[in-house]
Amino acid sequence: MGIPAAVVLGATGRIGQLMQLAPPKGLHLRLQARRPQDGPVQAGGDWHILDPLADPQALARLAEGAEALLCLAGPVPGRGLAGAADMDDHIRLGEAAVRAGAAAGCRVLLASSAAVYGAQGGLLDEAAPLQPANAYGAAKAEMERRCAALGAELGVPVCALRIGNIAGLDAILGGWREGFVLDRFADGSSPRRSYIEVQALAQVLAALLVQPVLPRR
Repeated sequence: MGIPAAVVLGATGRIGQLMQLAPPKGLHLRLQARRPQDGPVQAGGDWHILDPLADPQALARLAEGAEALLCLAGPVPGRGLAGAADMDDHIRLGEAAVRAGAAAGCRVLLASSAAVYGAQGGLLDEAAPLQPANAYGAAKAEMERRCAALGAELGVPVCALRIGNIAGLDAILGGWREGFVLDRFADGSSPRRSYIEVQALAQVLAALLVQPVLPRR
């Protein structure tokens, strides 16, 4: 028996880089990028250079024999040209991942976002209504809906991971700039934010990739 493999789409993004810094034990990662990268992000690992949208056959071949496919790919709002990027790429990439999972017979995990909840207050769980307040959240919500339907049609297990604030990668802890201010209520308090630490997130993703049965979200 060989070491189980998992495909990571968008491995050069922020979360993909976290997984490289804290690689899962007992799991072989096939890391996808659209172009070769300069610097330490390209060091080590089993790298595969391909465009999931332009070459779906290559993506299906990459997924052959893998236990799971994790899709982290997609434009990030507010980062360089990504602010004007087509948010529908989240939907297209998610559907490409589901089709590759169907061809390879592996389960699919999609990186969604807590942005699908919008500005709702209180504790939010998987059954809470989706009320996205921006184009990014709306695209992630539509990705979840369409990929769940496509997965059911093709017989592919699909799980949407609604990732929230990652300590150090958010605007407050990781990108504070002069002129930023926090909202403050009349009693002097400010809104509460929940965070997951970067190494903990990498460990959680690694654990999910080897789970044989996953919920839809």
